[in-house]
Amino acid sequence: MGKTSALRAIADVADAIRAAYPKAVSFGGLEDCHRRMQQFEALGFPNCWGCIDNTHVYVDKPRSRDVDDYCSGRHNRFSLVTQLVVDSELKILDFSYGFPGTVGDARVLKHTSLYRRALKGSLFFDDPEDPHRGERPCIPCVPGGYLLGDGGYPSLPWLVIPYGRQPVVTRAMQRFDALHKIVRSCVERFFGVFKMRFHYFYRPHIADITRERLEFHACCILHNLLQEWGDLPKEEGEFMDASSPDSPPPDVDRHVDGCPLKSMFGRERGQAVRDALCTEVLRLWEARLNH
Repeated sequence: MGKTSALRAIADVADAIRAAYPKAVSFGGLEDCHRRMQQFEALGFPNCWGCIDNTHVYVDKPRSRDVDDYCSGRHNRFSLVTQLVVDSELKILDFSYGFPGTVGDARVLKHTSLYRRALKGSLFFDDPEDPHRGERPCIPCVPGGYLLGDGGYPSLPWLVIPYGRQPVVTRAMQRFDALHKIVRSCVERFFGVFKMRFHYFYRPHIADITRERLEFHACCILHNLLQEWGDLPKEEGEFMDASSPDSPPPDVDRHVDGCPLKSMFGRERGQAVRDALCTEVLRLWEARLNH
């Protein structure tokens, strides 16, 4: 089989996998979300939906693009950036593939469908028909759903990042950051498992972004299916955190159903959510120690 025919066959198989399992990579229904939130609550973070981070897919020197955009100074290698959201079972909930290697976490987030859905008000909002709605803990200032991210992301009401370096760091902040790091480590374990399963996305290769986006989607589906079936790699490879700090996106002054999005997605609102969550996380942690 010639190279062109092989590439066409791979694309056909990837397209067939995506067509056969259209909802394998998603946040799922109400039952899935409730089960996921229970798992994160058991880890100390109530109402959490998952963890978000970026990883680099290393490629050969691009032929028809500006190479400076794809060579990250931090890694000194050509790469594509992929944003993923995973749960505590290492299943993929959302992904965006194919950003140039020099793009930071905050800029990637701003140009993804995940961010646009949040701006439209269709992400992490309570469903009045949710049978488990009354079972979730009601924490003042904390929304019904959020993601955990590292310091490369902006502080948003639906994206909780650690306090990191602050002019004044309290003991509570330090303990919150330590617990945040432990829970968010699931995304680091995911990168090791995923790249051990699919070495193609670990070693440098000639990249066709359009074709690879389809192939990456198919691999995400296969990964979720294998996790569900309990087919795990024998070893987890080490993975270095590929995120880098970047400027947070500006506040957006829009309205959805009469609710100002600026108050929902601004930095100050995000910090208030984190402070409220910090109090609740430490309360749960101390209660678990007393038992």
